[in-house]
Amino acid sequence: MYMYNKMQKMEPADYPTVKFSEFWVRKMKTTFVRFDTDGDELLTEHDFELQAQRFIEYGNLSEDRANGVRSNRLNAFKEHFGGKLKDAITFEDFLATVKKRVNGALREPGSLRTNAMSMFDSIDANADGWIGPEEHRAFFRCIGISEDFSPDVFAKIDINGDKVISRDEFTTAFVDFVISEDPDSPYTFFFGPLVAKN
Repeated sequence: MYMYNKMQKMEPADYPTVKFSEFWVRKMKTTFVRFDTDGDELLTEHDFELQAQRFIEYGNLSEDRANGVRSNRLNAFKEHFGGKLKDAITFEDFLATVKKRVNGALREPGSLRTNAMSMFDSIDANADGWIGPEEHRAFFRCIGISEDFSPDVFAKIDINGDKVISRDEFTTAFVDFVISEDPDSPYTFFFGPLVAKN
């Protein structure tokens, strides 16, 4: 495993090849569960519509901003979760897709960063280009995690300690969560506590 430097920013291509460890699979299962908003063990457009509605309500968004978030979340389902190919995605579908891409297409410049920016733009309720502590707590509520977990995760993502998460900090954490197999990574709990092993 590699050592983490608090100010270090790694590109996707800098990480070792993912070997699909049990730990990594748990992270992918956690991702799936967090986006399965209605809890039916399938990812569908409905999950992302519900998620958008939560972002809109928790962020008290204007109609214009709400429309942007709805569009953003539905696009995320189609472009990043496989919604272009299937209407309903099982965990097995999701895992197979990520396994196929994590050592290839997701390492290409911009690929994971585009996904991260899509999520960032939904979380950034006031569209000021930063995620503040309240926006992060709302994000955790939106994906079904107790906001009690937010302060610790927020502090780990906020690399420079300025009390806001920049696009770069958010992207760095997201890339590490998706690619790293290091259980000591500060970004292991990017989507909150990992779900139990199957």
